Amino acid sequence: MNRFGSGLILILLACAGIAIAAEEVKVTCKNVWGDTEKKINYLEGDVRIVQGTTVITTERAQVDTDQKKAVFEAKVKLTHPEVTIEADGLEYDLKKKVGTFKKKVVMNRNRIKAAEGQKAKDPFKLFAEELYFETDTKDFTAQACRIEHRDFTGEAVNIEYNDRLQELWLKNNARLIRPQGEIIRGNRIKINISDKSFRVFDSVSVEFEVEEESG
Repeated sequence: MNRFGSGLILILLACAGIAIAAEEVKVTCKNVWGDTEKKINYLEGDVRIVQGTTVITTERAQVDTDQKKAVFEAKVKLTHPEVTIEADGLEYDLKKKVGTFKKKVVMNRNRIKAAEGQKAKDPFKLFAEELYFETDTKDFTAQACRIEHRDFTGEAVNIEYNDRLQELWLKNNARLIRPQGEIIRGNRIKINISDKSFRVFDSVSVEFEVEEESG
């Protein structure tokens, strides 16, 4: 096992199994050493991986150039024009562009302006202990989570999001808190961020305060 300074690794990925189409992944760091038999590179210090418009930074990582997979081990940050995600760790498939973020996950979804044939997208912030994220679609599944939007706060054991539909599903011990203090509980809550609607399913309860008239 040998160690080198100022590491630079280039990985070419075949897209959708088509040999003539490929995408370059550029990896830079302070130090890199590897296993030539297993084709695994160990990266350390200012690790930066660039794949298209996605940038992932960390302090330590392992990159399997054969399987096209990477494990990020310390203070991970993924930056994309539409989202920023930070976590303690990340297991990422460079070919499929999907990953699982683990521990102290914070995701910021940016405000997206309306485009031709597409609606604008509101910003929101997600806190979770685990997050499975698809970079191309922006769909995700989160565990032990809370989501904060200007119109509501949502909490649940699981949250699923479909970006194309702008649809959130809060599942298992779900709770929706509105700015006026109203608290809505249910086993499942569906929220459409685009048309600002919600629906609650199973074991529904609603709590709100009524101010007493003075005098």
